[in-house]
Amino acid sequence: KKTFARHSSTQSTNIMHNMVQAYAAKDRVPVMHLADTEPLPEDIKQIPIENYLPDKGDIEILKSEYLIIIQRIVCKNVAVFKEMDSIVCWHIPHDYEQQSKKRSDIVTLGVLDKNESKITDMVDILGHYHQYVPTKDGIPVKTILYGDGLSCERVNDAQNARINAADVWDRLEGIEPAAQEWHKRAIILQAYVTAAACKFLGISSPKQTPDNIEDLHRAFEDVCKHVLILAFHPPETAKTLTAIYEAEDSDSSENENVQYCVCRQSDEDAEMVLCENPLCKRGKWFNLRCLGLSPDQLPDKKWFCSKS
Repeated sequence: KKTFARHSSTQSTNIMHNMVQAYAAKDRVPVMHLADTEPLPEDIKQIPIENYLPDKGDIEILKSEYLIIIQRIVCKNVAVFKEMDSIVCWHIPHDYEQQSKKRSDIVTLGVLDKNESKITDMVDILGHYHQYVPTKDGIPVKTILYGDGLSCERVNDAQNARINAADVWDRLEGIEPAAQEWHKRAIILQAYVTAAACKFLGISSPKQTPDNIEDLHRAFEDVCKHVLILAFHPPETAKTLTAIYEAEDSDSSENENVQYCVCRQSDEDAEMVLCENPLCKRGKWFNLRCLGLSPDQLPDKKWFCSKS
């Protein structure tokens, strides 16, 4: 908020009052049963690369949902297609739609007379919000603090300023910043889709009516499909996998004697264990920290990195 001086002078000037407001919202979809344990590199290595890439079924679902979003935008913003709202899908079914239908449970956290652009004030802000962070066995359960990108940077700066504090509370580790700029992305997407639709119709404004439309329903479908072709470019999964496998084969042959661990890194100070499989292609020597093992947990006999 900005207050203006009635008579501006060196002693009386306009003042900008920066304050912070926040609210807490209850998760409508339960998540507390999910584990917070970070996976080990060894565990991640066991996941097939195919799981990270969309297959044909995934791509078809994405394409269908792209088309639905485009239809909504064109129907809402291009005047000539306003009456097409009866054929547009306004709700995409999903696993949590029953929970999402419920009204949000929101509690205001008040307004703090703090300036988030100052690190000292940001530290105070996070300290205040930490009183709302839940605990488990005396340890804070990390809680997401949503904000714009700049606010997230300021949270990181405040946490870095406290990085040498004595405990997790003083280090402000109970809060995890997350950028929530969906409104900006949505507006940009809406503008691009509307502009593409107007160009296809040969009009300079979405309020104009094209002269060459005979079948409104057919024209609506054609416009949306045209925008879909411009916007939807799915990854070529088969080519990506081929490139990955070829790179792995090349790396395996060129670096057969210098591979280390699933992390592909060697640390002279780290404790390592040798895989006794003479044909091991996964690293031969493994860092114990990547395996989540201590020297006491190693077997007395031969050790193998996998059962196969």
